[in-house]
Amino acid sequence: MGSESDVSINSSRFSMLALAFAWGGCQLNPAQNSTASESRVERGELYQTGVFTYDQYFSLIYGIAREVTIAPEEQRAVCADLTYTLGLPPSTPNERIAQALHEHCQQLEKTGHKYRVEGYRAFIEGARPDDTTRNVGQALHSCLRGEGAVIGRLRNVAERTAALANMATTLAGSIDGDFMGFKRNDVHSEMAAAQRSLTSLDAKAAATANEAEKFVLDLTAAVVPSRSVLGPVDESGEGKGLATPAKKKPAVSAPVPPKKPSAPDSAAAPAKPAAPPKKEPAKPAAKPKSDDFDP
Repeated sequence: MGSESDVSINSSRFSMLALAFAWGGCQLNPAQNSTASESRVERGELYQTGVFTYDQYFSLIYGIAREVTIAPEEQRAVCADLTYTLGLPPSTPNERIAQALHEHCQQLEKTGHKYRVEGYRAFIEGARPDDTTRNVGQALHSCLRGEGAVIGRLRNVAERTAALANMATTLAGSIDGDFMGFKRNDVHSEMAAAQRSLTSLDAKAAATANEAEKFVLDLTAAVVPSRSVLGPVDESGEGKGLATPAKKKPAVSAPVPPKKPSAPDSAAAPAKPAAPPKKEPAKPAAKPKSDDFDP
């Protein structure tokens, strides 16, 4: 009897295992479950097929996805020293960092020092800068250099995604011959997801690069002191040098009286013939003129 019960128990276990395996097989079939969840590529995971050419393709996409995803964090990291030296918290937005740098430069101008930015490099102008001035200048330089490196990589994403799109066209035509069954469906599904990811990564890289370039431009503008800090500007907001030409204009309008001779033009014409006789009779010639202007 013991042997019969053992056989019945074992057959029951076998039936349960068979049922579980059949259910699991249905759940793992990508063709049937493709719409239930997003692909591994879209989740940011590294997908591998076991075939070198396909694995290389998916590895390159995975690398680009990682670069684009961590780019914002990398930007904050390369400018962490600048944020700290300006006395700001790590999560400070880029616009506030640029504003704080501008306020620092306004005060710095009064000491005879200033920063100069050329591309992705920063310089300190002025003799014997103090520690704070040097620290902010060095942090600004590091921030600009780091932003430039990130921007360069992000701008290169478009070229790399275009090359991968061409590679995908070639691989897509070989999937049916290189894979069979569920694996073939799985590769087709992940390949389609990879194509969508390339478009998304391209757009995200461009947007992040644009934001980084704007930050660099804001930092470049921030180191230029405002007009109120420069010497040639008075309290009224007008440049001292502009006051001189402003006074010359009324001087030009003052010669308006010369327009009066335009009225006696008719009398001025006869005055010329009276000029040749330089003798005293010229006085009687002046009398007709006085007859015209005197009341």
